[in-house]
Amino acid sequence: MEKKSFSYNFNQKGTQDISQYLIIRKLQKELINKTISDMKIDSSSPQAVVESVQKYFISRPPRYKRDTSELWNWESFLNTWKGDCDDVAGAMHVIINTLLDTYNFSEHKERLWFHVNQNYTERHANNIWLADNGLFYTVESTMDLKGTFYRKWLNVPLKYDSFYTNHDAFAKSTGSHYGSNIIREDLRGESLE
Repeated sequence: MEKKSFSYNFNQKGTQDISQYLIIRKLQKELINKTISDMKIDSSSPQAVVESVQKYFISRPPRYKRDTSELWNWESFLNTWKGDCDDVAGAMHVIINTLLDTYNFSEHKERLWFHVNQNYTERHANNIWLADNGLFYTVESTMDLKGTFYRKWLNVPLKYDSFYTNHDAFAKSTGSHYGSNIIREDLRGESLE
């Protein structure tokens, strides 16, 4: 199994492990909690928590703002509700993780991954969720057309989503994997073990 971490110059301060982008610092916690206070959360299961956040993002669509400098900043996104794929995916990731902690589902944080992939147009970041059936599903994607949100997000297993041509890297706040074979096996629908 390949265990190379995924590093990138995401904040213009030099190359760092992507997992650092998803760590919530003390000052950011207040901003996350302010955003969460506007949400109606179904806390009946980890999947319901993820779906609640997803529905909030659908009901309040982020305004896409391309960042040519590749400065990743989910904190700025939460303040303005404008950003590109890495900003939106980072914000959703930290919100879901905060809510999983809040509702005593911390052990399920392992099921949420910040996902960097190649598709037919460009390299792209979004979130994926390992569902109860053992398959990964897209939680959100700024590249999806508005009409596909309800049909695709958390409905189409990633292994059947032909839009993503290559799964480059995966991260969560505890670490990252570049080209991780264990994740690739699951994306083909095989065992995680």
